[in-house]
Amino acid sequence: MRIHKMIVALGLIKAALAQPTVAPTQEPIGTPHGDNVSNYNIVNSFETGYRFRTFGGSFDQYRSTVNYGNGIRLLSSFFSVNSRDGHGKYFDEVMLTTQGLGSDPYQSATLRIQKNSLYRYDLVWRLNDYFNPGLRTDGGAGQHLLDTEYTTQDHDLTLFPQSNWKFFLGYSRGNPQRHLWSVPEGIRGKLCADPEGTAGPRGGGGEVI
Repeated sequence: MRIHKMIVALGLIKAALAQPTVAPTQEPIGTPHGDNVSNYNIVNSFETGYRFRTFGGSFDQYRSTVNYGNGIRLLSSFFSVNSRDGHGKYFDEVMLTTQGLGSDPYQSATLRIQKNSLYRYDLVWRLNDYFNPGLRTDGGAGQHLLDTEYTTQDHDLTLFPQSNWKFFLGYSRGNPQRHLWSVPEGIRGKLCADPEGTAGPRGGGGEVI
């Protein structure tokens, strides 16, 4: 969860009814063309809000299809730093975008850092907090529900991205977590931190044009 905490911290620094997902506004936010600082242009915008939840009918059905709760969250954000002349000392572009950070059941963030003709690094992070009332302990006969949270992260590094010779390095990781919900007592506890193990394939390669 270190990546999760890092992304949430970056997002915060940059910065009822069972309603559908709140989409980012289409209206311009902040300075349209950013602010120039030294040899870089910086664009920063974010949208935050508070969700209120109320429902009627089956709470299990609501959680399995919507699963939004009460609370403040970072609905969306965009942050970029670009070299004004394309010749930055350490990088020419840094771009961070986020969606639903804080309390949403479906969260994501992307990060790109690159220096022209030298390297490009891409990170994609996702969290899926999925509730399935059909997943029960004791072979389906128990009164304890399983709540599944799954995070994934993909890292890709490309060396010499604009040249005829390119080299690629990649790493992906999936981390499933299951939580136990005790219906009679209403006490939630972690069933196991890593029931399925973590999947972490690695890869590398090259390309010649």
